[in-house]
Amino acid sequence: MKSIKTLLAALFCVFALSSCSNHKLNGEWKVVEINGIAVGETLNEPFLNIADGKYNGNTSVNYINGEVKICPFGCSVEFEDGACTRMAADPYSMEMEHSFLEALDDVEKFTLEGDVVLLKDEHDIVLMKLARK
Repeated sequence: MKSIKTLLAALFCVFALSSCSNHKLNGEWKVVEINGIAVGETLNEPFLNIADGKYNGNTSVNYINGEVKICPFGCSVEFEDGACTRMAADPYSMEMEHSFLEALDDVEKFTLEGDVVLLKDEHDIVLMKLARK
């Protein structure tokens, strides 16, 4: 009986990991709001591109990339710490980048509403609003 449970758990994990490649969060997303504040004009347009368990994007100044874990049977998501370039820019863009990185670090859940995704913390507070590009 224990071996059947182990086998079923292993199959579930394989299915869960393979499902991420076709997840609805895959694609390129424009960052519209961070912590309820609309993204204004910055050096670069902030965005996230999610595909096959990885993410990359622009924080408004620097480029980032890393791994993302998406639960295919729920609405949990985790952006792992990754690489980030180290350029500087005007104070507004740098502040926007700081908010972007802090929010991304705190994301634990998401809600997908058509072409809009809300990235939330553990208390369901919306940290970032993204729109599909």
